Amino acid sequence: MASALLSQGHAVRLAVTDSQGEVEGELAASGVDIWNGSTERLATLRGALEGVAIACWLMADEPAGEQRVASFIAQIVDSTVRGLVYEAAGCSSEVKRLCALNAIPLAVVSESPAERARWLSAAREAVASLIG
Repeated sequence: MASALLSQGHAVRLAVTDSQGEVEGELAASGVDIWNGSTERLATLRGALEGVAIACWLMADEPAGEQRVASFIAQIVDSTVRGLVYEAAGCSSEVKRLCALNAIPLAVVSESPAERARWLSAAREAVASLIG
């Protein structure tokens, strides 16, 4: 998805938990801004939000993801983020409620990441719907 967004002229910042060596190098070489941070410690992502218009939380299969995304939404309230793409087969009412409460437009990707082509298409469409 990063390469598609870059080819459309968008800046892309990707948070990685640890140095991923070759993959990280390839992404950085393609123009992706790499940010070292972790969803395990949301404070490490705070700086990654600087200047970001659309945040993508694409980790629906992560354990306790719903609780962390709720905390993440609280962080993006006072940032430049103007939309959230959230990957979830069944987006919780709490995520929807928090986004509505804070006037954060939400786009949900419900396709399975196992079906890569469909997932990628849905993720691109979700970002595009928020960009306008």
